[in-house]
Amino acid sequence: MIFSKPLDKCPLRLQRLRLTLQSYDFEVKYKRGSQLYIADALSRASHKEDNFKILESEVEAHVHLIEFAGMSPEKFNQLVNETMKDPELITLKTVINEGWPKSKDEVKDLIKPYWDVRESLVVINNAVFKGNQYVVPKSMRAEIIAKLHYSHLGIEKTRLRARELVYWPNVNKEIKDVIQNCHACLAYGRSNPQEEMITKEMAVRPWQIVAADFFYLNDNQYLLLVDEYSKYPEVVHMRNDTSSVKVVKEFKAIFSRHGIPNLLYTDGGPQFVSNNFQQFVREWGIIHKTSSPRYPKSNGFIERHVQTIKQILKKCYLDKKDAYLALLEYRNTPISNEIPSPAELLLGRKIKGCLPVPDFQLHPQFQPNQILQTKTLNKQNYKYYYDRKSHQLPNLKIGQTVMVQNFLKKKWEPGIIKNFDKRPRSYVVEMFKQGNQLIRNRKFLKPITNENLFNNDYKFQNLFEKNIQEQLPKEKVNENVRTFSNRNLQHTDPSREAVRYDGNNTYVTKYGRSVKKPNYYKP
Repeated sequence: MIFSKPLDKCPLRLQRLRLTLQSYDFEVKYKRGSQLYIADALSRASHKEDNFKILESEVEAHVHLIEFAGMSPEKFNQLVNETMKDPELITLKTVINEGWPKSKDEVKDLIKPYWDVRESLVVINNAVFKGNQYVVPKSMRAEIIAKLHYSHLGIEKTRLRARELVYWPNVNKEIKDVIQNCHACLAYGRSNPQEEMITKEMAVRPWQIVAADFFYLNDNQYLLLVDEYSKYPEVVHMRNDTSSVKVVKEFKAIFSRHGIPNLLYTDGGPQFVSNNFQQFVREWGIIHKTSSPRYPKSNGFIERHVQTIKQILKKCYLDKKDAYLALLEYRNTPISNEIPSPAELLLGRKIKGCLPVPDFQLHPQFQPNQILQTKTLNKQNYKYYYDRKSHQLPNLKIGQTVMVQNFLKKKWEPGIIKNFDKRPRSYVVEMFKQGNQLIRNRKFLKPITNENLFNNDYKFQNLFEKNIQEQLPKEKVNENVRTFSNRNLQHTDPSREAVRYDGNNTYVTKYGRSVKKPNYYKP
């Protein structure tokens, strides 16, 4: 109802009626047409008294306030001139002045989008207004959106600002399209929300599934292996020797004590994707799976245990306590009220430590089936609460243009999807600028609605690199060129390409960086 709206939100032709009735105290009630009295002819006679001059001046002042609020006379004249050139607004002004048809079907297609807001449209000094909003002609819409988005606010904030000042059909959609294709907003956009959890296979016996990772503490490297079933940790001091030969040796020593696992999870570091390590897992019959690059959550089990073990060692070093005794007590500590200690789950008994333990507790006495049910329930509960704040991101296609999150520069950079990776929700992406190929999880990829947005930049970059290569000496070009052929990528597991050599035996890291040996190492 018109009387329930604020005065400034009413159409201008109805504001005069409301201003006239403000001196009265009345209540408006709805009545059906059959209950209304028929007006006589005299009740419709015009009033001869001239008591509305002050009221008309107030309305005129209000109209002028709306007319020039926040806009200079020069800008308003530009709005009027562009409105008079716009065929859509010319037709709209004619319909507003002459009256709208009774049905939408009788309206010309050019101005049908204005049908739902027809009661709020007025013409003032050859400009069209929707309430207090300017109806912007097509020639000025791009300029208006650019000014609305000048501070690079988000879609909703920009829309809120637009609703206060301007209007045209599909203004919300055009604002969304502009912001989604804004270079600055794409480069410095927020991270994607977390997706629903993918639950991994759960171990049903000790040493069936194992996870491994390195951590660095007090200028020393450590190797950590944790059994997924019992959460029993094995910590190895690597003494800054993390070569694949040393790693394989330590793995063999641990597996010879506890048995060979069915499945091994790692982060895909250089030691774990080396030929030596890959040969080891093949010979020992171990299935090796790696997590998505730059996404430690995909291997969160071992990452959480790295944090725990690292805290234990740091505090022992500070208090000058025996780290081995601390690890022993950790292995003897129950996981929860329902789940016993890692030592009991792995060995079937408690292990004797510094604290006095009754002899009967050193004998096997737990029930595996009950523990497995408890662990399954805990895992389901954890997934339930994790997924409550998660959002499913749409799948990407090969050849689709995307923005890739750069962790070092803390910005987003353009690339193109080249292939699907074997890891869940992971893709092989070729970067436009660098030309190298990366493996990234879906969380770090944003699709671009306008796929031609970066084509010119891509062509310019290729042309720039070509000119540079033509100007440099041939041997200098060979040292700096870093390319990965699609043919090699299709026949090679991307997770194993941590170390590469190009045609000139130049060392290439898994991130595509060329490394030259110093001259004094050369024969």
